[in-house]
Amino acid sequence: MDTDNLTPVSKRRLTLVKKKTLFLDMDETLLTSVMIKEDGTPPSTKKCRSKYVPCDFEFLLQDDTRVKVYKRPFLDYFLDRVSEWYNIIIFTAGTEAYATPILDYLDGGRNILTRRLFRDSCVNVYGFNAKFVSLVCPDMANVILLDNSISECSFNVNNAIPITDYVIGDWDTELLKKLPFLDALRFVQDVRSILKRCKVLNAPSSFIEL
Repeated sequence: MDTDNLTPVSKRRLTLVKKKTLFLDMDETLLTSVMIKEDGTPPSTKKCRSKYVPCDFEFLLQDDTRVKVYKRPFLDYFLDRVSEWYNIIIFTAGTEAYATPILDYLDGGRNILTRRLFRDSCVNVYGFNAKFVSLVCPDMANVILLDNSISECSFNVNNAIPITDYVIGDWDTELLKKLPFLDALRFVQDVRSILKRCKVLNAPSSFIEL
């Protein structure tokens, strides 16, 4: 909902809490991409239901690998809404060279995805890329992380909202389903008071409180 459509009580409530930051993972959360080598190696069947689904965007990496990008259904609408409610930071375990063309395409000149963190901002922990969002935004009462990877967000367990992997060709509504919850969370004093009650992440570092 737009701020202008809020009731006077809701508008007043927003003035009493800080504007929150929403960290968004990229791959398998907002979109799924496949890399096709020069030899035409087909994409993984785990990522794609059908080879006949047209991609939304494609580009070449420096090694001439072709990257085809498939947006999750309702992604554009989702970004439009959450960018009105939150400060948006993209935090991907992908490299900057790979992720930048994709994020530029998604942003489309709207300047809503201006803060971007890449693989070099992750910390390697037992072989996986951990995202320590507290190093970027220490005020964890006002931080949310939407990510499909339990391992990557396990060090922020009380700030994380999990989402299923997006498989190309699936007509899912996961992003739409998250909007009412994200809309509500912006009114709370501390997001952890809500998120820690919503789920338990079975992750190796879930006992660590940051």
